Amino acid sequence: MIRRKLRLIRNVGSIGLLGLCGGSYYVSYRSMSDEDLVTKNVKDLASDRDNVSFPQRVIEKTVLWSLCYYSKFVMHVLNKTDMNESKHAKLGKLMERSERGGRGLITVSNHVSSIDDPGVVAALMPLSTTFNTNNFRWTACATDRCFKLMSLAPFFKGGKVLPVERGAGLYQEGMNRMVAKLNRGDWVHMFPEGKRSKEKELRPFKIGVGRLVADPENVPLVVPFYHVGMTQVLDRGDKIPINLGKRVVVEVGDPMDFRDFIISERERGSSDREIYSEITKRIEVIMKELRLRALQRST
Repeated sequence: MIRRKLRLIRNVGSIGLLGLCGGSYYVSYRSMSDEDLVTKNVKDLASDRDNVSFPQRVIEKTVLWSLCYYSKFVMHVLNKTDMNESKHAKLGKLMERSERGGRGLITVSNHVSSIDDPGVVAALMPLSTTFNTNNFRWTACATDRCFKLMSLAPFFKGGKVLPVERGAGLYQEGMNRMVAKLNRGDWVHMFPEGKRSKEKELRPFKIGVGRLVADPENVPLVVPFYHVGMTQVLDRGDKIPINLGKRVVVEVGDPMDFRDFIISERERGSSDREIYSEITKRIEVIMKELRLRALQRST
């Protein structure tokens, strides 16, 4: 009986999110053609959001809060998220924008399921940080994936997703915009593998994450984490409804501060690409250690 009720709540929540997506599209973009819609969303997201209209801000806050609280329900009620509490507490404090002293935050993780973000990301956020949407993360998604369908484009726009173009390189507009967000002290979440990998594996990292660390004027803090079990919640190719009663293990690392390293390397005359590459390698080493610990805890 309890399981049946949980399935009902899960299904109602999923339908509600889809309705919210459709509603946000109708309110903001009903007068636009399909082609114009996708183009507008990519341009809007690649530009600064300070001039977003009040109705759009209301829609975006609604999308963010709905995604966050529904994800927390999926991860903590319908399923179980097992975290190392002391490290999680450190990360939770850093997710509060006011606690970082103006510095940006980069979180990096493995990517195995289409709901890693917002699923695991929302599960890690302390409830106290969720009331202010300025605390919510920015993330990136390929234009040919998240912004291909007009019905989904407003949903991703409201969820603080920035478009990146596959193969466009380190200095494309989407990457520049993420650097700008970090300069403002925002939080950016990245999947440094570049695409989804198999459960319990880790692909070689792209050096784009190194650029996001090195290029902001005020070097951001980096917190890596590795998770196991998200493919049991929603596997690749699966659609909603999400599975019930699964266990997800999250291993959070210590904050990494590259400020002294970057200053030292630039004084030595190292090139930007050399700095990006070395930062990426160091993050990847830590991620491999977190992977082993997460696998041990998941057995």
